[in-house]
Amino acid sequence: MRDVTTPQSPQRPQPAQPAAYPQQSYPAHPGYDPRAGQIPPQWAPAGYPQQVPGRHAATVAPRNGLGIAALCLGIVGVLFGLVPFTGFVAFALGAVGVILGLVGFSRARKRVATNKKTALFGTAASVGAIALGIWGMVIVFSGLNQLAEDLNAIPSAAGPVSTGASTAGPADIVTPASAGPHTYQLEITGTAKRIMVSYGTDSAMSSSTDYQSLPWRKSVESTGDYSYASVSAVSSGPGSVTCTITDTATGQVVDTETANSLDESKYSSANVSCNSMGY
Repeated sequence: MRDVTTPQSPQRPQPAQPAAYPQQSYPAHPGYDPRAGQIPPQWAPAGYPQQVPGRHAATVAPRNGLGIAALCLGIVGVLFGLVPFTGFVAFALGAVGVILGLVGFSRARKRVATNKKTALFGTAASVGAIALGIWGMVIVFSGLNQLAEDLNAIPSAAGPVSTGASTAGPADIVTPASAGPHTYQLEITGTAKRIMVSYGTDSAMSSSTDYQSLPWRKSVESTGDYSYASVSAVSSGPGSVTCTITDTATGQVVDTETANSLDESKYSSANVSCNSMGY
């Protein structure tokens, strides 16, 4: 039997295997154990925290709200403090602003916040608001106290002031010389030819029914608590007219007045009036 030899296919040349890359050694990371199957930490540039696989890096935002709030409260408080009537509002805003500013400054020192200067400025502005608020409240309370004292002093100015056994009225109040009956001499003089006269006291008034000639005189008696007498005259025709009231008891002239006619015509006149109000 003939041996049949199966022809073998020619072997193709195998590509050359690339040379193995050299193993690089990395410095051991603290806490990393390759035998425990841990994944080595990822490399990060200098200055950035390394991220551990399986954990998300937590980014903490700066907590600057308290410092900003303190600055806003301080500025608003200063504006209210410039008006004395709103001083209590400035004081309240400044007190809250100081508290928030100190807490914000503490956070900035702990590196939780980044606005240390803002917190300091807010605290300073809040202290200024407190000072202005106290100043305004002092002004308002002082004004109210002064107003109350002035109002309380009004009744005492109208009443008598007692000095020992005697009672004297204020200097601007005229006290009658005496109470009870008082006699006055009424007189009309002048160059006028005739006059119409009206006279009287605090109890009665009289008027002449026809023209009177000059000089004219009349004595009247005032019987009221406050003595009062008056006389008035109107001339008919040109000339002057003078009225005079004299205290009969003392001889003192209480009041006198003179009037002249505007022209010399027969239709001109002069009018005078006297009373004892200022006596």
